[in-house]
Amino acid sequence: MKQYFDAIIPAMEKTGKDPSPGPKYKRWLQAAGFHDIEVQKFAIPVGAWPKDRRLVSIVSILSSSLTLASSFFFFSFLLMLARPT
Repeated sequence: MKQYFDAIIPAMEKTGKDPSPGPKYKRWLQAAGFHDIEVQKFAIPVGAWPKDRRLVSIVSILSSSLTLASSFFFFSFLLMLARPT
């Protein structure tokens, strides 16, 4: 994972994408006119399988979707960087 993020974060920044938009969501919603916004943070298990069965299900779903999404985004950023300007 470290190698992936060491490659993808600079690529995102180079293309003008924010690699960490989470902390800005509340401000964006306020700017769009929403009020009474409640921010909730959730722990997402990464790495070793948790003992809690509910978290095992979450890890399984996240693992599948992250694998597919990360492959797509990583290769699309590499293609964007490889294009001549």
